[in-house]
Amino acid sequence: MVLLLSSLGATLTGRIGPVRTLALGFALLGSGTLLLLLMTAGRSYWLSVFPASTLIGIGVAFIFPAANIMAVNAVAGGRHGVTASLLATGQQAGGAIGLALVATVLYGTVWGAPGDMTPWALSASACYCLVGLLLLWWSRVRPGEQAAGGKGGDTGSR
Repeated sequence: MVLLLSSLGATLTGRIGPVRTLALGFALLGSGTLLLLLMTAGRSYWLSVFPASTLIGIGVAFIFPAANIMAVNAVAGGRHGVTASLLATGQQAGGAIGLALVATVLYGTVWGAPGDMTPWALSASACYCLVGLLLLWWSRVRPGEQAAGGKGGDTGSR
């Protein structure tokens, strides 16, 4: 899903800017995570897992290109390669650490001691949605700086 839609995310970033694309991506990611809460043992894959996975995949496909464009546009031309490689390294390390934390939590709550995953899923969804809202707010607070072409964190589309 992410592979197929990443080009759409890059196109959308060019049209509406990276901040709004990131906000949309995080909103979709949070919505998909919330949909995972509706899963029950009796529901079919197509009614519970597939819609949630689709929203999560589309959200991630919007987030990655926008984050790359923002990072590369925030530095001088001679440092684009270093910036892109540091971002890719950070994404890989963050994914590995995140997976380790999620596996630890799941082991402790599902396979170890009994527990309910609802608070964890609600917390993750709230965080994704909050990041999206903060990005939207941030893009509205700084329109003069973006219009003036200021370098102080200007990450609007160019």
